[in-house]
Amino acid sequence: MLNAECGWTMDEAEFTLIGKRLVTLQRAFSRRENGLERKDDVLAPRMKDAMPEGPGAGKKWNDDEIKKMQDDYYAYFGWDSSGIPTEACLKEYGLDFCSDCIKA
Repeated sequence: MLNAECGWTMDEAEFTLIGKRLVTLQRAFSRRENGLERKDDVLAPRMKDAMPEGPGAGKKWNDDEIKKMQDDYYAYFGWDSSGIPTEACLKEYGLDFCSDCIKA
């Protein structure tokens, strides 16, 4: 729809790259300003309560599942296991200028 509305000719891979770039830029900024890392990525307490209804009724997220979700999320964006964007992913997304932002 964006292609038709804006006259663009981007494919799905280009749109995905833009999304990854935006999220990684936000993460680098949060790293620089607040020192954000894995320990800061927590679910709201209510997310550990059992689901009240629907197909997952009674299901609770356990710590192992949450850790796996974090690992998968970080890997999808090319971040390290602490949730910090790597030099390689910054370069891939054209965000080399953020390299200083990710240093502790």
